[in-house]
Amino acid sequence: MQRLKKQRPRRLIRRKQVMELLGIKRTAFDEAIKRQDFPKPITIFAGGRAKAWAEDEVLDYIERRLATRD
Repeated sequence: MQRLKKQRPRRLIRRKQVMELLGIKRTAFDEAIKRQDFPKPITIFAGGRAKAWAEDEVLDYIERRLATRD
C-alpha cells in the first residue's frame, strides 16, 4: 500500500469530483465536513474562495472507511 501512495501524483480535486468519488450528494458531504469526519479543504489561491481537496487524502479516507466495514 505504501508503495502505491508514493507513485500517486499530488493533485487537487474540487467538490464535485470528491462527491463523485464518494458516491454521495452535497448535503451528506457538507455534514461529513461539519462532523470533521472528512479531510478539510484548502483554499486554492491565497485570498480566494475556491476550495479543493488533496486527491491522495480523499483516497486515503476511502481506504480507511473500507477497512472499518464488517
